[in-house]
Amino acid sequence: MKISDGVGLMVIATLHELVGLVAGFSVTVDIARDGVVNALGEDWMRQALFWFHVSGAALFIVGEALRTLERATGSVPRRFGYLTVAIGLVGVVMLPASGFWLVLAWGARMVLRGRRVRA
Repeated sequence: MKISDGVGLMVIATLHELVGLVAGFSVTVDIARDGVVNALGEDWMRQALFWFHVSGAALFIVGEALRTLERATGSVPRRFGYLTVAIGLVGVVMLPASGFWLVLAWGARMVLRGRRVRA
């Protein structure tokens, strides 16, 4: 079974969200108990968890967009792979014990499988 570049990013995004739900479960419960609306306040842990989930959702959206592009054209331009490698590399350098290794590896796969496109 061939996994497309976009679906791979969607899988990574889903794993990211699951990690956030598990690791941040007590914070999520506290946010829910406080009624969600304006429940982040100045609590940096709540804010960090919020942005953790937003970044996972954004990665999922990018994956869906790439999946749509792959269906329409048959592949993804190689530059998307290079950009994904760059994000993964910065993440690995800044936070080695993280899921950025998955992003880096998937970006490398995208580079190898991508098509060259002239702007």
